[in-house]
Amino acid sequence: MWILLMIKNEIIKSFSRIKTIVFLIILLVAIIGSGIILKLIVPQPADWRADLKQQALSNQAMLESYTAGTSDTAGTSDTDGTGDTIIVNDPNAEAYTNYFEEQASISQYAADHEIPINKITAWTFASSLEGIVNLVFIFMIVAAAECVAFEYSSGNIRYLLIKPKTRWKLLTGKFLSLITSALFFLLVTFLLTVIMGFIFYGFDGAKGISLSVENGHVIESSLVGNLLLTYLAEFVKLLVVISLAMMISVLLKSGILSILLSVGVVFSGYILTSILSTLSALINISNVDWIKYTPFPNLNLAQYLPSGSPAFPGMTLGFSAIVLLVYFILFNSVSYTVFSKRDVY
Repeated sequence: MWILLMIKNEIIKSFSRIKTIVFLIILLVAIIGSGIILKLIVPQPADWRADLKQQALSNQAMLESYTAGTSDTAGTSDTDGTGDTIIVNDPNAEAYTNYFEEQASISQYAADHEIPINKITAWTFASSLEGIVNLVFIFMIVAAAECVAFEYSSGNIRYLLIKPKTRWKLLTGKFLSLITSALFFLLVTFLLTVIMGFIFYGFDGAKGISLSVENGHVIESSLVGNLLLTYLAEFVKLLVVISLAMMISVLLKSGILSILLSVGVVFSGYILTSILSTLSALINISNVDWIKYTPFPNLNLAQYLPSGSPAFPGMTLGFSAIVLLVYFILFNSVSYTVFSKRDVY
C-alpha cells in the first residue's frame, strides 16, 4: 500500500509542474505539425489500385531488363576510340536484380489482393512518426536525472530521510513513478499518432498490412503488431536509460549537473555507436567489438524486427537482452547502495 501511495504522490508532484504540461503540448503540436507537413508534401495517388498495377508492371519490366542485361542502368557506356559502344557490367547488377524481383513480387501481390501499400494510411502514418518517441526519451532522461538531485538541492531530502530505513522505499517510489510516467507518455504518443493518422488519412487501409519477401514468398505482416513491438522496445530502452540517469542523479546531488551529464553520456554513446557501426560496415574493422558490451548499441531492440538490422555483426536479441539486464541491475545497485549509506547534512 505504501508503494502505491508514494507512486501517487510522485506522479501528482510531476504532473503539477508546468514543464510536464508544456511537454504534452509540444508533443501534440509536433504530431499535428508532422501530419500537416506530410499531408502537404507527399501526394496520395488519385487511384491507388491503378497506380499499384502500374507499379507492378514497371517493376516487372525493370526486372526483365536486368535479367536480360539490356537495361541502361545495368552497366555504363564507354567508347574505345572507334566510336563503338562498350557495355561495362555493373558490379551491383545482381543486387538490383534481386531488389526489383522482390519489388515486382510485392507490388503484384498487393495489386492482386488490393492491399494499399502505395498510399499513406493511418498506420503507415503512425509508423512514420516513430521518431516522435525521442521527445519522450529526452523528457524522461531529464526527469530521471533530477528526481533525486532536486530533493538535495531544495533541501527536502532532510525531511524525507528522517527515518533511514525508509530510504529504499523513497527511491523505489521515485523509480516506479518514473516508469509509470514513461508508460503513460508512450501510450499518449501512440494514441495521438494513430488518432491523427485516421483524422488525416481516413479508414482506408485500416487493417494495416505490410508486405515483405522471405525465401521467395511474399509474407503479410501486421503494421499494428510491428508498431506495438517498436513501442515495447522503446519502453525497455527507457527502463535502462532511466536507471542510468537516476544513478547519476544520486551520485551528483546537483540537478543541473545530473541533467547535463545524463544527456551527454546517453547521446555521446549513441553518436560513438553510430560512428563505429558505420566504420565497421565500410572498412570491416574488427577491433571495435568492445562497443557491443556497452549498453548503447543494445538499447535499440527494434533493430531485431524484420525491417531492422543489428548495429554490429554477431549481435542477437538474446545477447542485447542479457547486456541490458546486467547494466539495469548495475545502475540500480549503485543507486540503492549510495542512497542508503550517504550522509545528509
